[in-house]
Amino acid sequence: MGFLVFPAVPFLPIWRPAGYLLGAMLMVVFQVISPTQAYSSIDLSILGLLFGTMMVSVYLEKAEAFKYLEKLLTWKSQGPKDLVFRVCLVSAIASAFFTNDTTCMVLTEFALKIARKHDVPPRPFLLALASSANIGSSATPIGNPQNLAIALNGFNKTGIPSSLWEFMEPYSQIDHATGIAILALTILILSNVISNVPTVLLLGGRMAASAACISPDYVNKAWLMLAWVSTVSGNLSLVGSAANMIVCEQARRLPHHYEYNLSFWSHLKFGVPSIIIVTAIGLILLNFCL
Repeated sequence: MGFLVFPAVPFLPIWRPAGYLLGAMLMVVFQVISPTQAYSSIDLSILGLLFGTMMVSVYLEKAEAFKYLEKLLTWKSQGPKDLVFRVCLVSAIASAFFTNDTTCMVLTEFALKIARKHDVPPRPFLLALASSANIGSSATPIGNPQNLAIALNGFNKTGIPSSLWEFMEPYSQIDHATGIAILALTILILSNVISNVPTVLLLGGRMAASAACISPDYVNKAWLMLAWVSTVSGNLSLVGSAANMIVCEQARRLPHHYEYNLSFWSHLKFGVPSIIIVTAIGLILLNFCL
């Protein structure tokens, strides 16, 4: 997120993301690493996490959630020190669920507004925000990208995913309708709880191996099923997909006589039946076409 904070390098007028891409490209050009190694170093689960949390935070900001947060923070405040403490607390908690980078992006303006509104120096608020965000992000696996990478790797090594799969596997055979339904439901739930990319990483290899034991012909079907269900599962709820939130936000930004507020519950009323129908149609086509 450095490009949001630091200016372009004086002697090289490009922003930091362009600099990162240039450096990566030069490493491939000069054969420091191979193209295959470069591709394998891209962690889609981390990128997906960052993108998703940023979308959620922007949606909360546009929904004026932070206006109510400001009222809560300043309620019965005991002065500047108390306000700084409250900013620390909010920053740490938010970072644990929305990553430290996202929290700092969203709450910086918020912290400055509080400081100026109460006519106190902004420096303590900004330092409190940044330091608390870093500390709070260490509390959960999704607090920062490195935590997620470690958590996914560590979670696999605990044996819990393998144990759960061993329990489910007899009932999740891809050559039976009941097994397909159980697999689809599992993918749907996991994709909405931990997001679709970690779901694919956790289930992909296990589903493929299980399908291969039945017949090599089922391996392709298993991957296609996982891809289909994990992708369309974003239609279940408003926060299940970035596309949902983009449409919702764009509808709210229109002029008064065109604007529309698509609420979470109104979307869910559509999402539940639609995800059942769409998933079923896709699985039926998949079953007959392969």
